[in-house]
Amino acid sequence: MQAILNVLGNIGFNWHVAVLNFFNFLVILFILNKFFFKKIGHTIAERDEKIRRGIADAHEAEYKLTQAESEKKDILHKAKIESHDIVSAATGKAEAAARDIILKSEHEAEGLRSKLKSDIANATEKAYDEVSSQTPELVRSVIKSILKDQITVEINAAYVQNIIKSKV
Repeated sequence: MQAILNVLGNIGFNWHVAVLNFFNFLVILFILNKFFFKKIGHTIAERDEKIRRGIADAHEAEYKLTQAESEKKDILHKAKIESHDIVSAATGKAEAAARDIILKSEHEAEGLRSKLKSDIANATEKAYDEVSSQTPELVRSVIKSILKDQITVEINAAYVQNIIKSKV
């Protein structure tokens, strides 16, 4: 061992200085660890926690976004179905109302036709009655104007007698 120390001493190695340097290194390492590395370690741990929290929040936000997109699609699908149902119901109601209006107008038209037929029949009957009641007078006036005093009471009586005989 003495030989090794002589060789090391020849190249300028002093083991006392080396031990003191090693001791100084340990003291400086202890001081740096106590005051500096712990603070750096704490800061790094805080940053690491913030990064982890940020990544977790990003994953959660991505999951929530996916859920929101899915809910949006479901809501839109339900809204389309509901709007289709509403339009179908409104169309059905409109068609039913149109049928009711058509039936009501047909019924009213039939009532008006019946009333017009009745009015025409009444007017025809009334006209026939008036013509029937006025026919003898009209015939007498027409004959009188045509024959103008050529018919006497005797000729008229004979004519009436001929008509009565022909009917019996």
